[in-house]
Amino acid sequence: MPESQTYTLSIPVVMLAVANAVLFAVGALLHSGVPIGPIEESVNVAVTGLEAIGGLLLVLATIGLFTAADWSRRLARFANTFAIASVAAVAMLLALDDDRSAAPVKAMQVLRVLFASVSLLLLYHNGRNQAAG
Repeated sequence: MPESQTYTLSIPVVMLAVANAVLFAVGALLHSGVPIGPIEESVNVAVTGLEAIGGLLLVLATIGLFTAADWSRRLARFANTFAIASVAAVAMLLALDDDRSAAPVKAMQVLRVLFASVSLLLLYHNGRNQAAG
């Protein structure tokens, strides 16, 4: 695969990873008790930890993808898989906490899964094309 096509396919992945990392950071802040605008969540240490780890992995993967490091694709695949799994875990943890309206949190979870899923598809598609070419 020509280098320009590899770079072009990486741009959407990097953009999605940045957006997903921001969503994870916002979620971690909210669940650590920091209100953002009109959205305020109760403190949940387990959820904050999952979101902080997910956000950190996505930031590291994004840096790697941006610099085209050899390890970046594996880390990005792992980070996005972790993101999907942590969203499921966060959903279960938040389902136990039923004393508030969770609509903003549910919307963020849907975006996280969407971003991570599309990122994984692009990463695996790009990897297969490179192996074939």
